[in-house]
Amino acid sequence: MFLLKVIEFLRGSYGYALVAVGAFAIGAGLGWLYEHDKYLKYEASVEALAQAQERHNAEIIAKHNETTKAIHDDYKKRLDDLHSYYNDRVRDQGSCRVPASPESTSITDGNPSNNQPLATTDAEQCAAVTLQLLELQQWVRETR
Repeated sequence: MFLLKVIEFLRGSYGYALVAVGAFAIGAGLGWLYEHDKYLKYEASVEALAQAQERHNAEIIAKHNETTKAIHDDYKKRLDDLHSYYNDRVRDQGSCRVPASPESTSITDGNPSNNQPLATTDAEQCAAVTLQLLELQQWVRETR
């Protein structure tokens, strides 16, 4: 009896509209579930790619730090060798002597005097800057 009343109601004008709305709602729900599942799969794949990229970035940073430390240590060693080379050089004290002027009471700015350490000579400064440039170029080549 109840089923007959439902069928009779569905044959009316409101019944067809309710069936259409119900079919639309079921279709929309199924479509949403399908797209939601696709979205969850996509989100998981993006997360996996992000984790792989983070591991790759960590490897690159570790390699970069290792290379930088090796080049820095090499630079320090070569700079120490350069300083010892210039400090250990024997300088001919007799050939550069200029008699002091009795009228001069102070030393003027200019070339270093004979008693000044060789660590501040132009040749050593030039060699140190050249070494720094070479090490920087090596660092750029190795960290690309």
